[in-house]
Amino acid sequence: PQAEPIAVPGFTGNAAWSPDGRELAVVTTRGVVAVRLDNGVVRSLTSETLDLTSWGSAGTILGERTDSLRFLNATTGQVTDPGNVFSIHSEFLPDGRRFLFTGRTKDSGNPDGVYLSSIDAPTVRRKVLDGRSIVAYAGAYLLFVRDGTLFAQPFDADRGELAGEAKAIDEGIERVEAGLLH
Repeated sequence: PQAEPIAVPGFTGNAAWSPDGRELAVVTTRGVVAVRLDNGVVRSLTSETLDLTSWGSAGTILGERTDSLRFLNATTGQVTDPGNVFSIHSEFLPDGRRFLFTGRTKDSGNPDGVYLSSIDAPTVRRKVLDGRSIVAYAGAYLLFVRDGTLFAQPFDADRGELAGEAKAIDEGIERVEAGLLH
């Protein structure tokens, strides 16, 4: 089969895949929409504009607005603020309920870091990694950049804990934008 383009009016370049891979939530100039990839049907989720980062299996899409974490319900379109979370990136773990976010909690003065939280109890947060870095969870590892070096560190997603020493993967990383290393 040949790939066919799907037109999404006002697409701004920010998106999150549904857990089953059948839909793509995209940010447009009119808010967030979900696009069915098999037939191109577009449905509106919300008129609010968010930077989307991750779509969990429980139906919640993580996003940010003005550096504050937001939850977007993929069924109802309701956007909620989990409370005082400064976040520059967030990503669900495989269970679709717990997530990692990069930032700090606004009210407690916690230093920059990567924190673990849950859509079920978003005010309960635990720091898993010091420093401010975009993280990705992949194949039982956390990938992160520190001082221009890409690291991989074993991470036990079930326990939500680092499980070994970080290993340098690549050097000379200048920045991370939209999940891409430059």
